[in-house]
Amino acid sequence: MDSPGQLRIYIPYSLLSSPSGYCFGKWHPTHHVVFITAIGKLRPGREKIQGLYWENRTPLLEHNGSAGAGTTLVILQRTFSGLPTCHWRRTTASLCGESLAQNVIIILYDKSNITGRDIVGLKEEERNSTISGYSASSHRLQEVEMLAEHLRQLHLTQNLVRQFTEISASRRGWCLNLMWWSFVQLVLWASSLVELLAYWWPSWAHSLFSVSATYLQLTVKGSHLRSLRTMLTSGKAAKHRNRYSNILLILLADFVLGCLVCFLSERYHLHWLVSTRMVLYLKSTGVQLQDLLHWLMGIPAGLKLNSGCAHFMGNFFLYQCYLWIGYLHLLYPLMATIVRAISLSGCLGLTVLLAATYDVLSLLTFHIYCFYVYAAKIFTLQLSALGSLSRLFRGKKWNVLRNRVDSCSYDVDQLFIGTLIFTVLLFLLPTTLLFYTVFTSLQLVVLIVKGFLGLIVRHLSVFPWFTVIRWLMGGSEFRSEVSFVRLDSDQHGTSHICMKLKLMPLSRAIHLTREDRGRGDLVTWSGLVKNLLGGKVIYPWRKLGG
Repeated sequence: MDSPGQLRIYIPYSLLSSPSGYCFGKWHPTHHVVFITAIGKLRPGREKIQGLYWENRTPLLEHNGSAGAGTTLVILQRTFSGLPTCHWRRTTASLCGESLAQNVIIILYDKSNITGRDIVGLKEEERNSTISGYSASSHRLQEVEMLAEHLRQLHLTQNLVRQFTEISASRRGWCLNLMWWSFVQLVLWASSLVELLAYWWPSWAHSLFSVSATYLQLTVKGSHLRSLRTMLTSGKAAKHRNRYSNILLILLADFVLGCLVCFLSERYHLHWLVSTRMVLYLKSTGVQLQDLLHWLMGIPAGLKLNSGCAHFMGNFFLYQCYLWIGYLHLLYPLMATIVRAISLSGCLGLTVLLAATYDVLSLLTFHIYCFYVYAAKIFTLQLSALGSLSRLFRGKKWNVLRNRVDSCSYDVDQLFIGTLIFTVLLFLLPTTLLFYTVFTSLQLVVLIVKGFLGLIVRHLSVFPWFTVIRWLMGGSEFRSEVSFVRLDSDQHGTSHICMKLKLMPLSRAIHLTREDRGRGDLVTWSGLVKNLLGGKVIYPWRKLGG
């Protein structure tokens, strides 16, 4: 446990081989902490730490002075073990006029791992949960935060000076500045266009087109562009570098992948192949669906169904199937154009192409959705009627005014008619249940395919590519686990501690930096099973990428 009066000196490993010279950095007298960031000779604009000097030599056998106020000078030296030590010498200089304890703690760290340790955009509650996992005391953690902030300020200052003195004066710098200016103007123009469309777009049109996955995905891209514009115009691009770079790479990767798919489709004429196969598949699907309905109207799997009800429902669905086949005959000549339009939408991004595929799939399977809705409504109505008539045998009824079940006395006619209707509905239930089960199974297959497309669109819209790249490169902004390892102590009372920072898990880094836009109206597994058993309609549209 560290004593509050002990002097703690933070030194990066890269400075251990520095020649003798003055120490530069930051001195916090209230915390008794010294951050050494450079060692060398005095230069204009560099302020040394008063009373602190570095000597790169083997220590001689000499008297170790006491740490008195106003008469001490801390000298850091190299020892045979490669670790620095401290000597107190009587001199006219002092360490900021402070009276310190005799013992000194030297903490060694890797400067590159701490410069950008703070994750930009990290929420306060997430920061607290991360800090609580540190194997160190609270004042040590506060010192690490102070050191990281000091190194960040120093790093920004050095970058500004380097850009002003070197990059701007070179031809390469002019090219980079021109490319950056062009990119900024492109983002501002695109975001202004999005803002203009959003201003003139009426609310009823947004409600109408929100059913389309393509429209929703375009709104997500507009939101990305508005976020980039906000950070560029407010000057927060450097401060929120992770979020800014993630959004930029999301748009860039989406655009590159979409253009690649579009190029391959045009290069090898894939749209003709896909449209031809799709027409053949739709024709075979229509024939198979008619065969399925004729099978349900007979004795499916040896089940004895109500013949009248089965033929009534079968003929009703056959009529809907004929309407769908006629609808497809109108689309067959346009199928190649539709598929090519979908492939060309890849120029707006792969997510837009997948969202357009989602919409086309919804149109081509609209008949299955209609069959499912019809069967679900009939099944739900029948279950509701059976539930209401079952109260007849218990002497109960539903009170609509008080919204509760009350006792009731029925006469003979009411009991007879109620029993007759209950018996008819009960014996018709297996036939209705079979049709409902078949069409629900078909709708679930369609929902699984569409859900898979929606999952890909969502992850491509929020996946932090820059975070993964920086994590693989060992970026210091993702080093959250801080640990202190005690090395040894020398005869002069100097303790040595090694500070290590480990990379957080990749899953946590992705969770902290991904663009969280909500999951929409997603249905849980328990809710899905409950809706299926109760006959409630599962609506196919869900928000994609947002």
